[in-house]
Amino acid sequence: MEFSANLLIFLALFGFVDALLRVPITRHKANRSRLLTATAGGWNEGLINENQIYYQGNVIVGTPGQTISIDFDTGSDLLWMSCNCARGSTLGGGHGTNYCNSHTHKFAPGASSTNQLTTNAYSVSYGSGYLPGTAHCSASNQKMMCASFTDSSFQNSAGNPDSDGLMGLAYGQGNMANSAMKSIVAACTDKSFAFYMTNTGAGSELTICGKDPAHYVAPLHWLNIYQTSYYWTVALKQVVFGGAVKWSTVGAIILDTGTTGIYLPGTLVSKIQAACNLNACSCPTLTFNLNGVAFNLEGKYYLDSSCNLMVYASSENSAFAGYGANWILGDAFMRKFYTVYDYVNAQVAIAPSR
Repeated sequence: MEFSANLLIFLALFGFVDALLRVPITRHKANRSRLLTATAGGWNEGLINENQIYYQGNVIVGTPGQTISIDFDTGSDLLWMSCNCARGSTLGGGHGTNYCNSHTHKFAPGASSTNQLTTNAYSVSYGSGYLPGTAHCSASNQKMMCASFTDSSFQNSAGNPDSDGLMGLAYGQGNMANSAMKSIVAACTDKSFAFYMTNTGAGSELTICGKDPAHYVAPLHWLNIYQTSYYWTVALKQVVFGGAVKWSTVGAIILDTGTTGIYLPGTLVSKIQAACNLNACSCPTLTFNLNGVAFNLEGKYYLDSSCNLMVYASSENSAFAGYGANWILGDAFMRKFYTVYDYVNAQVAIAPSR
């Protein structure tokens, strides 16, 4: 698959392999925008946070390049995109629109000279559903899923109906031999990436080949990957809510940019629900003890604009439990805290954003 090759050529042309690759994120409900500017320190590519749920941006795939809009997800490892979409397939569900007709960016495998299209049927499962596809598109060093939607199954998947695909950024490997992000950071001196998320419509950023000190308050707290070979997990040792300890059983919690809210044990979530005055948009501070370091999350971060609680109960039989984790810290946590993901040292780093 030629995504990484095109990106690395771009970096080499501008001499940015040892510098930061900056991907600004902006949040919109419907519209999409793109910002691409060459600078002395890297290049910028516009991203969008769809309804505070999806962070997405444009990438160029194929030879010649084709532009598609994808979500960025640290909770999965697969790169997939819509292609050869059946224009006559009406997808129902709550969206009530024709998915195929709503997309201007769909990857055309046959139009790329560096693509090899196989005929293997394939599907991938997410926490909220599954995604069916009809083929792999592959090259010598990577594979990607070329998803062709012919029924309403996509509405029940984890896919964003306003996105053309998804780029998995997981720590480990699932079904694919080489993830796109691992191939990209292989060319970086600093083989890490970082997310900076804001509550506003603009200003957020994905940084590849390192971190940006301008976006966090030092020091960064480096935490080892805990009990998993796939997710970016850390050890959750304790949860303090409203000044009192409410949970003290050690477990693995995932840092997942593909999840909007926070998933915690059901008994703990019940206590949080009881203590929040949602009519007044008021909830006490949640303190997460992650590998011995306390991170305070005020109520405004885990309540949405309509005062709905974005903390949910997670089951021990959840889809990600098989990888040694049951709980998730999603975007609600990351809008306060800057997060860094380091492949080489098997660590994540967390610090307050600024």
